[in-house]
Amino acid sequence: MGPNEAKIQHFEFGGGARYQAPYFYVGEDPFECMDKIRKAVGPDADLQILARSVSGVTPPTQKLKALTLPE
Repeated sequence: MGPNEAKIQHFEFGGGARYQAPYFYVGEDPFECMDKIRKAVGPDADLQILARSVSGVTPPTQKLKALTLPE
């Protein structure tokens, strides 16, 4: 059973270990992985990723500006 049949709507799909490390250390394109994940779960799934050890997930979809931490 795939995620669509199970009606799974929210996924956490990685963080620095999935994107920053492959990019800097093995030359992989992390956006290719992101595209594969999106294709697997479909366009209606909500994807989340940890950003700098802080969850950038909010109940409604937000613009990146809304996730900026105060200095």
